[in-house]
Amino acid sequence: MYGSSLIATIGLGLLALSASSHASASDPVRYVSSLKPPAEAQAQKDAFRKFGEVSCNDCEGGIDFDSKPKAEYDQYSGNYAEWPRRAGNWPVGHVHRWKGKASVGTITVITEEQVDGFKCRRLEYKLVRGGASAVRPSLICFGLANRDSSVENWHEVY
Repeated sequence: MYGSSLIATIGLGLLALSASSHASASDPVRYVSSLKPPAEAQAQKDAFRKFGEVSCNDCEGGIDFDSKPKAEYDQYSGNYAEWPRRAGNWPVGHVHRWKGKASVGTITVITEEQVDGFKCRRLEYKLVRGGASAVRPSLICFGLANRDSSVENWHEVY
């Protein structure tokens, strides 16, 4: 009734399913999105963004954000997770600088370390405007972003 090739295909599929569920039971696939940022991380990110708000006449809504890093156009420009991918390729100690409308900003790669089994980098974002400044920490990690991901890359945790 069924051809031998169909039975072989079903058998191989069941074998692969069995092997993958066995592997996931002993070594579950983990995602960068499973890492939880510290409670204060979002508040620090919001304060940094607020510090970087600048009034402008030539931008949509009359507000520009100096807190958004800028870079020359390259292979990362406009891609999903642009800044984590950039910072993932910088060496530890690298400082990226940009100039906003009223502030000067930097991202510094502070360290590379293992965090809960992921290769991660701690970054520091800093904005300086006049005599005032704002700083926020950031953590990016290398791996699959979530269960819809199929390619490992650098992703921001916070």
